[in-house]
Amino acid sequence: MKIAVTGASGFVGRAVCAEVLHKGHIAIPLVRRPAGFANEVVIGDISRETLPRVEVDAVIHLAARAHVMNDDPATAEQAYMDANVEGTRRAIDMARAGGARRFVFVSSIKALGERSQPGKPLAEQNTPAPEDAYGRSKLAAERLAKDMTSGLGMELVIVRPPLVYGPGVKGNFATLIRLSCLGLPLPIGSINNQRSMISLTNLADLLVHVAVHSAAAGRTVLASDLHDVSTPELVRAIADAAKRKAHIVPFPLGPMSFLAGMLGKGDMFSRLAGNLQVDGRGTLNELEWFPVQTVEDGIRSTVQAFKS
Repeated sequence: MKIAVTGASGFVGRAVCAEVLHKGHIAIPLVRRPAGFANEVVIGDISRETLPRVEVDAVIHLAARAHVMNDDPATAEQAYMDANVEGTRRAIDMARAGGARRFVFVSSIKALGERSQPGKPLAEQNTPAPEDAYGRSKLAAERLAKDMTSGLGMELVIVRPPLVYGPGVKGNFATLIRLSCLGLPLPIGSINNQRSMISLTNLADLLVHVAVHSAAAGRTVLASDLHDVSTPELVRAIADAAKRKAHIVPFPLGPMSFLAGMLGKGDMFSRLAGNLQVDGRGTLNELEWFPVQTVEDGIRSTVQAFKS
């Protein structure tokens, strides 16, 4: 199959292009500016430019405006909508013009929600309740994709990943690696949560899998490693991979939450201390997909790349 990948030069996009080739397909990287890929097509800003005709069998749509630090609340909502909804509209138009039979839209678990109740993972049938501009834009793009592809007779697969980690990861996960490698006491011993994640290797494998699997058409897939971890467990795994000793001490969550809020880190603390589990096991089993990388191996490769 010939599979186009938007956002091909990004953190996930590069891994997906490599996996397309690994599985014996032809990768057509669609990039904003030249990136040195074989067969790449430079399309500019997907939400603004006139897109070229690219003949493919399937499109994996990754290009998006992700989280931007210190966004202006007055303009953030429209900025996300412009990039993520309009970009998806144009990507589907491009897929149609190129004869693609399947469109894989990479959304986010944030389109469904930011947190889960203890012992009650988020599931596909839950009513979506996004809490920020990014999540709302992804949900709007999902709905647009459903409307457009149904009218075109194109097969749609929606994939909602939670936190993605792997070599080259940035953001809060990179911060957690830095803190874990310093060997300083971390006051997270009182956190008793569960969070779903997915390694870059597993996500890339899953995206190519659903791009070609016949039973994936029309499905919404909640992606994960199928192995949830607490924040203290994650820090211990990171420290172990870095050959460091984890120094985890208990500390009351109330004062920690208050202090984080005072420092403008309330959202970060909520993610560290809260639950966000997803339950996509049933759908993944039906699609005959199982993780190709363990959480331990995923964290080890992430930490080793970070240290190097």
